[in-house]
Amino acid sequence: MDPNAAKTLQSNREKAHRPANLDQYLQANTNLNSKVRFSMEHGSYVAGMSPEQVRLSIGPPDSINKSGGINGNREQWVYPGRKTYLYFEEGLLTTWQVSDQLESSYHDLMRETWENKK
Repeated sequence: MDPNAAKTLQSNREKAHRPANLDQYLQANTNLNSKVRFSMEHGSYVAGMSPEQVRLSIGPPDSINKSGGINGNREQWVYPGRKTYLYFEEGLLTTWQVSDQLESSYHDLMRETWENKK
């Protein structure tokens, strides 16, 4: 995978129209975990984000599959355009599955950028 393609995707997402409520949310929630804040600022996601934070960061999913049982409430958020599935348990993002190489590279780039920022 060409690393420049992931960087181009990063640049395009950062230049894309950010919803006004994202900036308002970030200003109102100064105590956010710094990794969550970084992910939201860059149109990405990280474990521990709430559904609201994910919506503000990457937009609403095309569909949501819900299940519940003795192990608690779970949701699968489906983003077909990104070929991405996000999994929430008890209201927090726990894991994801990405089958698009470019999307996967972008997510890896965000993680590496965060790690180098520390």
